[in-house]
Amino acid sequence: MAGISVLVLCLLLSATGCSAGKAAARAGSVTLQPWLVGLSAVVGFLLIVFIIMIAKRLLKKKREDEDGWGYNKSAMVTDSESKITSL
Repeated sequence: MAGISVLVLCLLLSATGCSAGKAAARAGSVTLQPWLVGLSAVVGFLLIVFIIMIAKRLLKKKREDEDGWGYNKSAMVTDSESKITSL
């Protein structure tokens, strides 16, 4: 839940930055070409998706570590006479 709230906060801050940039553009700053605006939107979207996927992977790994008590389940031997080992 904390990760989702951080993501929402980042999105709100980026939206605030975009509106501030528009105000500066009206004040006499250089305006971007339409193709550059589209390219930056695509790059920004891909960056957000990348961050979300990394966060999801880290949270999934953390949950697996907590559930498995640190053992690799695929390396466990189920024979009652053998020792349980992990590689």
